[in-house]
Amino acid sequence: MAPAALPLTFAGRPGWAVLGVVGLGTLLWYGATRERAPAVPRTETDTQTKTCDRPWTVRVHAQGNDCGGTSSSTIGAPPIVKTSAPVTHAEGIALSNATWALLNKHQQAIRVQSKTKLERYINSNPPLGQRSFPASDRSGGKRMDIDNYGCSPNFPV
Repeated sequence: MAPAALPLTFAGRPGWAVLGVVGLGTLLWYGATRERAPAVPRTETDTQTKTCDRPWTVRVHAQGNDCGGTSSSTIGAPPIVKTSAPVTHAEGIALSNATWALLNKHQQAIRVQSKTKLERYINSNPPLGQRSFPASDRSGGKRMDIDNYGCSPNFPV
């Protein structure tokens, strides 16, 4: 309320009436200036305008003691890296076959089941991430792995 209007209270009833009008005007003015703009709802579609700098990448490799190790030593074809579109089913299966060709006959015999599961996985339109497929002989960490990364899922239909 305007402090300058307080002396009006000494004028009796008319002063109190003026003070009431000034007080009401102050409250209305304060309320009008505190009015907020309506919130604009944000949807998930707002994020689709941003670009993703991560390329689509798929890597298939064999791991295990018979391949040189289970942590960093692996046998695998070079990964597929694409910047314009996701990796296709055919490219994923071709990468699996290229890795398979790098294995010797003994390593292949152990991993027949894991290769079949890996190719079935590629054809199922999987989400991004890593996945392992254990071999029939699981000793020594023998398996086939796929690393699947990008801005959106690889292997589109």
